[in-house]
Amino acid sequence: MAKHAAIQQAMERIPQLLKDFRQQVLTQAVTGKLTEEWRVGKELEEWEETKERKKHREWDLNLPLKWKLLPFYSVANIDANLVDPNKYLDFVLVAPNNIEKATGQLLEKVLTREIKPKSDKHFFKAGSIVYSKIRPYLSKLILADFDGLCSADMYPISAEIDIHYLFQYMKSDEFLNFATTAGERSVLPKINQKGLNQIPVPVPPLEEQQEIFRRVESLFEKATAIEQRYEQLKSQIDTLPQAILHKAFKGELVPQLDSDGSAVELLEEIEEMKAKSKPKSKSKNKRSVRAAVENGLGMVAESGEAYNTTRIKK
Repeated sequence: MAKHAAIQQAMERIPQLLKDFRQQVLTQAVTGKLTEEWRVGKELEEWEETKERKKHREWDLNLPLKWKLLPFYSVANIDANLVDPNKYLDFVLVAPNNIEKATGQLLEKVLTREIKPKSDKHFFKAGSIVYSKIRPYLSKLILADFDGLCSADMYPISAEIDIHYLFQYMKSDEFLNFATTAGERSVLPKINQKGLNQIPVPVPPLEEQQEIFRRVESLFEKATAIEQRYEQLKSQIDTLPQAILHKAFKGELVPQLDSDGSAVELLEEIEEMKAKSKPKSKSKNKRSVRAAVENGLGMVAESGEAYNTTRIKK
């Protein structure tokens, strides 16, 4: 049982490690570190501004060559379009409570006819970012792949730059830090259009925006693969004591638990990404990440193997 507890303790770290990893990827993406090597030798064209530049909040950020720091207003549009929801009963109605915190994921699709709202709602088109202005510290937003309605507590947003890159930036801690203060010292319960429009946006050349999106998606897919593997292992670990007791009383063997190295290999790649943005003094923590995961996976395998070769006498 002591070994089982140690396995659980090691595995419990993985969700937070993955959450931290995703944010570190986004930070590297919007500060130019993720595509630093990719830029070498490429002739990239600066993003051409299509709107008159307005003042934005200060950000002490050293941008890569040919990147620009522009106000949100210059790269995005808040598409206020209030409509009578009774004319859109078969459309999905998005509210802040339908969106998962800090992930950009829609939890459920609810049709307007199920809610029967009385007040007007914003209509948005597929390809829009739908962002909750209420309690911005919760970071609730989606990139919609459908036409729909959203509550007046949300902003439908279209983009002059690549919408996927803007979406990734709006999920980052960098954007969140601006959105939650909007120039004030205290955390705001709501962000208004003026505050949103003054948030600075780091804008790389269009080709690099698209490359950043591709790389972030690829790394996030790998993080999701680790999460799935983690859930499988967690299920095995949680049921291990009961399975052992059941088999023991029947005088049977406990089957060996499957454990491959995929999660470790993926975390090694994650660690390489994390190492690029962390000072060398953090290397000890990096080693502990792998140690926790390897110990968790290894102990699962050892537990199954040990019980597989040990019979409990009646």
